[in-house]
Amino acid sequence: MRFRSLDSLRGLAALAVVFHHCLLTLPATAYGRGEIAWWFAVTPLRLLVDGPGAVLLFFVLSGFVLAASIDAGQRHDGARFDYGRFAAKRFLRIYPPFAAIILASAGLYLLVQPTPVEGLSGWFNHQSWAYPVTPQLIAGHLLMTDQHRDMSLMNVMWSLVHELRISMIFPLVFFSLRARPITTLVVTALMSAGANYALGHYDLDPVTQTLCGSTQYVLMFAVGTLLFLHNQTLSAWVQKSRGVGAIALVLAGAWLFYQPRSMPVFGLWGTGLAATCYVVATFASPTLVRILSGKAATWLGKVSYSLYLVHLPILLTLVHLFSGQVPLPVLLAATVVLSLTAAGLSYRWIESPAIAFARKITEPKPSQTS
Repeated sequence: MRFRSLDSLRGLAALAVVFHHCLLTLPATAYGRGEIAWWFAVTPLRLLVDGPGAVLLFFVLSGFVLAASIDAGQRHDGARFDYGRFAAKRFLRIYPPFAAIILASAGLYLLVQPTPVEGLSGWFNHQSWAYPVTPQLIAGHLLMTDQHRDMSLMNVMWSLVHELRISMIFPLVFFSLRARPITTLVVTALMSAGANYALGHYDLDPVTQTLCGSTQYVLMFAVGTLLFLHNQTLSAWVQKSRGVGAIALVLAGAWLFYQPRSMPVFGLWGTGLAATCYVVATFASPTLVRILSGKAATWLGKVSYSLYLVHLPILLTLVHLFSGQVPLPVLLAATVVLSLTAAGLSYRWIESPAIAFARKITEPKPSQTS
């Protein structure tokens, strides 16, 4: 069963990441009281540009979707589960579009030859395109080392590192939750808490740091899995409440997303709980399902991964080329429009062929299904 409303929710989350990075480009003076950026930084409008919250939403959604995929495969093939097919399909779903956009970003860097833009934020000038493009730099990106230097061509890739790593161990999470849900949930929660606390309180070596970075998010995938395993019960509860449950979930999620995140563990878990509220409301509320099944929302969901990948190179290119000649708000608006356009093209020419190739090489042979 395909939960198309969840695809649309992912699309909205990807768009929030685009808005988030556009806002981060602005100079500090733009956040003065009463300025447009200030409204998005300190009022509930922040929900529209909550990039970090959107990423946790991605992780919960991934747990749900991967669980649905394994469950559907078992229903089709019987009780058999082929880990090799699962891992290959997941790798090919994530990696080829990622690699293509990394190479495109490197090419744009060489074309633009960027230098710091006076007056813009430190995030813009020092987090992206901050190092000269060399074969070693490109190799570091493609190897997903999760080091700062090796994410400068596309700093959103940090989430893809964790996504791919956790995907490779996800079947263990899924089958453990199905067999012993409470024990597995407690274990993943303790792993998340320990890793998150260590990241905030200890000076870790690079390997331990990156492993803790991934470990803290396993809980989000586990929660998404539980939502799938109990989606019918949750849907029945929300629908029985005649809209009250859906409204309560949306409001609770908004309130949790808006809370400060500086507290170790609870900041992470609070955001994850907010994402959980939104996911449940999205698949369980008939009203939200209907709204998110429209053509525009469905299209946005379809190109969401491409949008996540392409928007940052486009933002960097436009601002570096035209800053000082074109007003910054115009450049940021153009970034959104061109990112949506490029996402459609990327999906058509890069992502869709990669999906088709993954499906072709992971389909069971006739002898396997006879």
